[in-house]
Amino acid sequence: MNETSHYLPSLAMLSPWVLVAVLFVIVLLFGGSKLPELAKGVGKSIKEFKKAASEDDDDEEEKKASEKKAEKKAIESDDQKDKE
Repeated sequence: MNETSHYLPSLAMLSPWVLVAVLFVIVLLFGGSKLPELAKGVGKSIKEFKKAASEDDDDEEEKKASEKKAEKKAIESDDQKDKE
């Protein structure tokens, strides 16, 4: 493990009051009217990421299935050649 990572604080170590203070600063910086827009943008980004990840998984499954079909056809064609 990296020696410096041992000293980095995690979110679990932060007290609830620190989190409230951070949220307060965010509201001050962006304003209350901008927060719903920011949250909506973050939600859309997460949704698009999940969609892209699931499409990649689907593509991999289709590729494996087509490889299996190709192998099966090759074996069947070899069997037919052996019969002739």
